[in-house]
Amino acid sequence: MIKSYKIRLLPNQKQEQLLWKHVNTSRFIWNWGLAYQEDLYKNNQKHLSGYSLKKVLTQLKQSNNYVWLNEVSAQTLNTTILDLDDAYKRFFKKINGKPKFKKKSKVTPKFPARCDCIYFINGLVNIEKIGKVKYQTNYNLPQGRKVCKFSNPRIKYENDKWILSFGMECNNQTQKLTDNSMGIDLGIKELAVVSFDNKQINFKNINKTKRAKKLNKKLKHLQRKVSRKYETNNKNKRYEKKWFKSNNILKVEKQIKKIYNKLSNIRKNYIHQTTRQLINLLPYRIVMEDLN
Repeated sequence: MIKSYKIRLLPNQKQEQLLWKHVNTSRFIWNWGLAYQEDLYKNNQKHLSGYSLKKVLTQLKQSNNYVWLNEVSAQTLNTTILDLDDAYKRFFKKINGKPKFKKKSKVTPKFPARCDCIYFINGLVNIEKIGKVKYQTNYNLPQGRKVCKFSNPRIKYENDKWILSFGMECNNQTQKLTDNSMGIDLGIKELAVVSFDNKQINFKNINKTKRAKKLNKKLKHLQRKVSRKYETNNKNKRYEKKWFKSNNILKVEKQIKKIYNKLSNIRKNYIHQTTRQLINLLPYRIVMEDLN
């Protein structure tokens, strides 16, 4: 069984520069691969598979103009090409839309890492081409090399924090289910009312707690504040563009983004704790209404 984990990275200044180099190079390779495939399509040539495109990438890295591609992990670039190939496969099967170019200001900074080089030792995690980085977590992770197999490690920059997510092989923890059925009624006043083993369990609406209300109140205040700044700039015609983002506007919008992230984390954490509590009761069947 593979279990997913998320931990926070605490890189120093030099390591952070290397992380950003991997982010930017990964985005460049995605855009390069997408442009290459589109040129083939325009010239009525056959679409290349991910492994065939990797061979073209190897030739690109050997040219004098792209020597800087060798400064980052080769596995990062190869996995990015395979991600693009997977996106095309889903597009051809009509599961997703056509792959798009990644614009620096509109995408989440992230990149794949090499899985067989990751290991944890003395509060540090080893990442290829970046080195041993401090991390912060409440999980008891296996210490030492080759003590566990990791899969699909990804690093992203979210809300001024570096996050490492990965899968880890664990023992299959199958448990014997009870003979009781569980009924769940979702609501608005309360998150859910659960009936199990002739007992009723109520789960509160997390949006009505004191902390969530305080954050929502602060969020509304900042939204009005940034709206007034836009109105003042447009009224006085200070900038050529109508929705020009001045430094003050960017500062307030960054505060808004942090509050959105806090509220999102509070809700995700509460939903995770609620579902975990329900699954721990080990019902053999879960029944929920399906309202139109």
